[in-house]
Amino acid sequence: MKTSKLITRRNFIEKAAVTTGLAAWGANPLSGKPSGTVESPGKLPREVWIATVSQHGLNVETPEEMVQIILAIIKKSITYHPDVICLPEVFMTSNIAK
Repeated sequence: MKTSKLITRRNFIEKAAVTTGLAAWGANPLSGKPSGTVESPGKLPREVWIATVSQHGLNVETPEEMVQIILAIIKKSITYHPDVICLPEVFMTSNIAK
């Protein structure tokens, strides 16, 4: 019986990056690197931290209340120093009691 290997997000991203890198290398086989790149010896690529906001279980009466709740959630995420904070597309009008 074959066991399936658990693929975590980090492993998936790492494999996708390697695949993309190999594809880019194949597009420019003479130099071995994409054109226009600048090497920085000893410097690792920068990690990007992303925070997301979920409205699951939030119910309010007005859009103004929703904005205040979302801002409070964003303030809590600031301690992690995210580079990007993603909000639901129509967060102001979602889950509003009518």
